[in-house]
Amino acid sequence: MKRKAHFLIGMFLLFLVFINKDVTHAQKQTQTGKLTYVTSTTAYVDLGTNHGFDLGDTLHVMKGKKEVADLVVTNIASKSMSTSIVSKSVQILAGDEVHGIGRHQKEKQSVLLKFDSTALTQEPLSKKSTSTVATVKATGPEGTQFRGRVSLQYYALASNTTAGFDFSQPALALNMTAENLLDLPLQFSLYSNHRYDARSQENRSGNAADRLTNRVYQFAFEYGHNDAPFSTTVGRFLAPAIGGVGTFDGVMVIARNAGWEAGLVGGSQPGYSKSEVNFDDPKMAAYIGYTAGDYQSTRYQGSLAYAQTYKTKSLDRGFVYMQHIVSFENFVSLYQNANIDLYDMTNGSVETKPHLSDFFLSSTYRPIRWLSVNGSYAVRRNVYYLRSFAGISDSLFDKSFQQNTQLSVGMNLPMAMFVSLSGSMRAKEGDANSANALSARYSWSNVLSSQITLYLSGSLADNIYNTSKNLSIELNRDFSNDLYLSVRASQYSYSFTTGNRTLNRQALSADVYYRLSHALYASFSVERYWEGAIVSDRLYTELSIRF
Repeated sequence: MKRKAHFLIGMFLLFLVFINKDVTHAQKQTQTGKLTYVTSTTAYVDLGTNHGFDLGDTLHVMKGKKEVADLVVTNIASKSMSTSIVSKSVQILAGDEVHGIGRHQKEKQSVLLKFDSTALTQEPLSKKSTSTVATVKATGPEGTQFRGRVSLQYYALASNTTAGFDFSQPALALNMTAENLLDLPLQFSLYSNHRYDARSQENRSGNAADRLTNRVYQFAFEYGHNDAPFSTTVGRFLAPAIGGVGTFDGVMVIARNAGWEAGLVGGSQPGYSKSEVNFDDPKMAAYIGYTAGDYQSTRYQGSLAYAQTYKTKSLDRGFVYMQHIVSFENFVSLYQNANIDLYDMTNGSVETKPHLSDFFLSSTYRPIRWLSVNGSYAVRRNVYYLRSFAGISDSLFDKSFQQNTQLSVGMNLPMAMFVSLSGSMRAKEGDANSANALSARYSWSNVLSSQITLYLSGSLADNIYNTSKNLSIELNRDFSNDLYLSVRASQYSYSFTTGNRTLNRQALSADVYYRLSHALYASFSVERYWEGAIVSDRLYTELSIRF
């Protein structure tokens, strides 16, 4: 009996070890990071090769449980990477959470079980010894947690036609999140930018009192976590499930149950010029969404929304917005969104006339690790706002559209090389001319073990009214985990179809990024470009504190 008891205990311990290994394997698959900087086409992430990632890997930007953007790695260092924004459903900002699976992540064994090797052959386990056999501690957020970034920025521009740096603009950027305020599921988020026009009076127009520009993009309190049955947001925010409606000053209430989510939003449009609160332009929306699956298998996320916007308290636009995101084990991902406008104006009167105003479809296919293919198709009809364009008695906005088709192929080559080729065509209904572009990019990381990364890029474009050529080369190097240097040279050429004019522009730039400590870092960027007889210099510097 004693041997049988020892045997069962031993099998139970082995089972726990097996379960622990399996859980560890599942946990290691998904890495979590943050966006550190975002441009219109590129997002920078605080993950790198140390986390198992490589060129061509796919990552996902999350807002709560919602996947709002897909990223593909185009340049990578040990602790950071730059990615191309393949698709996005809402605006993404520095500080947003990023999830991804690193293909080269090292196996790590984390054994939670600790026991005395003689325990199986001596007396049965007591309560005291049981506590040493398996120790599993549930961890969670305790107290208020702060994270964010405070940045002092300075931008200046000078040319040989002005005296010194004529355009001068210091700025302060704030990005902060406080979670579990007052030990409650209460979160505060702030994202703002404050700039000052420091040009001399004779070189600027307008009132000197308007030199300071304050832009507040987000200032909100949210009660209830993203997985709670109910949550409420009050302040200035974006509603991720409702595209085309922009920022709200108001309230959003969300209910969730078993993958389903429904929300109501009401508020007003913030002022465009000074980000002031403006109650003259109300807007409201309602949506329903559903999410299923996970990132290691098939995942689906979709939503359907109805929104109305007002101008001076009169209906300006009413539309339906839908979006879908589907991914299959990180090999295939599809993203689609569309707007269906419900109203139009004919002979000065409003009529109900549903019509597709915006459609976008993007697909990324990765049949093997070293190959990725992305294609997208977009149709855009100009939207006729009922009040904003009330002075236009008749327009053909709903009778003409622009469509854009784009295809790109990227391949990982031996020796940490990556090459991509992209083509696009933009056409307008009723116009025989089309705008076409072809671009290519090549990168080589850690060239001959020198820790130098080489970039080559070029493009040819026929923009109907002009043709353009672009060629650039860039070298960058991580001198340490704290110091990064990049040098780039570019050549642009524009030939206009009328007047037989050709415009050439050359640019030379350098970027330096230095981390003074875990929380404090600085960056410096300088560029000189020549455009005919005009020589201009651009200067940008930033000092940031992360917490």
